[in-house]
Amino acid sequence: MLTDKFPIGKRITRLIHGIQAGIKTKNCLTLHGVLVTGLCFIVTTITVRLKMLNFTKTDGLIPAIVQDCQTGEVLMLAYMNQAAWEATLATGKATYFSRSRQTLWVKGETSGNIQLVKEIRIDCDDDTVLLKVEQIGKAACHTGHISCFYRIVENGKLRVTGSPVFDPEEVYKK
Repeated sequence: MLTDKFPIGKRITRLIHGIQAGIKTKNCLTLHGVLVTGLCFIVTTITVRLKMLNFTKTDGLIPAIVQDCQTGEVLMLAYMNQAAWEATLATGKATYFSRSRQTLWVKGETSGNIQLVKEIRIDCDDDTVLLKVEQIGKAACHTGHISCFYRIVENGKLRVTGSPVFDPEEVYKK
């Protein structure tokens, strides 16, 4: 269901949720959805420019900083290529490019700890993305921690904060 307004332009500040269909043309993605408020149904179609990020400047990969939309905690850093960016816009689920596997991955596809994108911000140089997400499930980190940034440097040593909230060996069956 569409729950947010979606300004169109160089900077995306909100992402539509509940996209029913996405039709991609050369430079645009057309999103179709329905906003339901009480007994009122509004059909919405919005076209978004896909070329708002400069993937060529960064050899095809854009850093994506991921932040919890409610707490503000930084959850992780991942990378997006053009296809991951388009998939994230089309589905509302955080999709990244795995540098080690050389393939797209939807966050939580295996673990169930998905990220629903609530807001997207693009930096001043058009080469970094900040995703504000609703973290569904216990953790963002593959180690089982809530955040990938669970280690603090103190006096030249690493100190671990918090404990894993799930067992990665059990979840990923490695």
